[in-house]
Amino acid sequence: MSPSEILTKVWELHPVPAEDLQVIACSLAFFFALWFVVLYMPIPFKPKHINLNKMDDLDVRNRIVSIIHGLVCIVFAGYYTLASPLVCGDANTLFEKRLSYFSVGYFCYDLISMGYYGLVDKAMLIHHTVSIWGMSLPFTLGISMNFYIRCQFTYEVSNPFMHARCSLSHNGMRSTKAYESSEITFMLLYMYGRIISGTTVLLQNLACQHNPMIMKI
Repeated sequence: MSPSEILTKVWELHPVPAEDLQVIACSLAFFFALWFVVLYMPIPFKPKHINLNKMDDLDVRNRIVSIIHGLVCIVFAGYYTLASPLVCGDANTLFEKRLSYFSVGYFCYDLISMGYYGLVDKAMLIHHTVSIWGMSLPFTLGISMNFYIRCQFTYEVSNPFMHARCSLSHNGMRSTKAYESSEITFMLLYMYGRIISGTTVLLQNLACQHNPMIMKI
């Protein structure tokens, strides 16, 4: 099967509107531009006596981009989660779509960049592919993006602190208060996001008759 036939098959199974694909492409371009800035800038808080090998250096820089993405999601998806009621079958709003554009573009960037630099493994490949597909599903439905935005907050609320912890470890700062603080904060927010907030969203998703079965799964 040729690449064009594969793309046609994917389009038939998952027909994201062309105007949405265009904005997602702009989001992807933004993250590549951000990556090139991060690639050539000094790593923040890295002690002068620490010399990272190439793979650790790339990993830390990629995590900086991930931290930026996570903080934006925490602020805007968190505000949306707290301020907006979750209504089953609601049509997608412009605010919801903008947050989705941002994250779909990020996950596409992250998968491509990790693949290029040899940082991706099979588990990450499956995770990002499923994430991209799941996040873009509401574009094809025209509804249910309000559920995804809550999921976005649930899985991103702890991620910046996870990336900060890993970056500090690479920088030889594992025994510092900054590392301990980021580790404790990550663990607390992870439990809140995945257990407390996540369980609530899951139950509401299962109860919504308008959400397709694949979205519930």
